[in-house]
This record gives sequence, C-alpha cells and structure tokens, in this order.
Amino acid sequence: MIEVIVILSLLTLIGVQEYYNRKERNRLTNALMSKNLADFRALQWDDKKKPEKKVVETNDTAPLSQLSDQDFEKHIAKINKG
Repeated sequence: MIEVIVILSLLTLIGVQEYYNRKERNRLTNALMSKNLADFRALQWDDKKKPEKKVVETNDTAPLSQLSDQDFEKHIAKINKG
C-alpha cells in the first residue's frame, strides 16, 4: 500500500515540475522575442488573456405563434448550424 502512495506522489511531483518548466520555457521564449521591457510585458499579458467567445446576433426574430411549421424548422436548423 505504501508503494502505491509513493508512486502517486512521485508522479504528482513530476507533473508539477513539468508544468512549471513549460511555464518558464514560455517566459524565456517571450523574453527572447521581445526587444524591450514593454514588448515583454505585452507578450506576457497576451499569454494570460483568455480567448473571447463570439456572440452571434440575429435580427430575424418573430413570435413562435406567428411562424409556420416550415419557418420554424428553418430557424431551428439555422440555430443548430451556428
């Protein structure tokens, strides 16, 4: 039982070290690519930003009671594609 705990703790340690090594390697790459401190800070800030989700807005809304069955199916198909 103790062997399993030791193996799991070693695997966890290896994973944490790999994470920090990847993070430091990324900082080194950014430092080499930048020409001055402002560029380096901009690259660091870009790495931290999360990608923004695109919101699709449609202006062709209508009450459900006014739609025919075919129009309703077209709107559902359009929503499922998006």
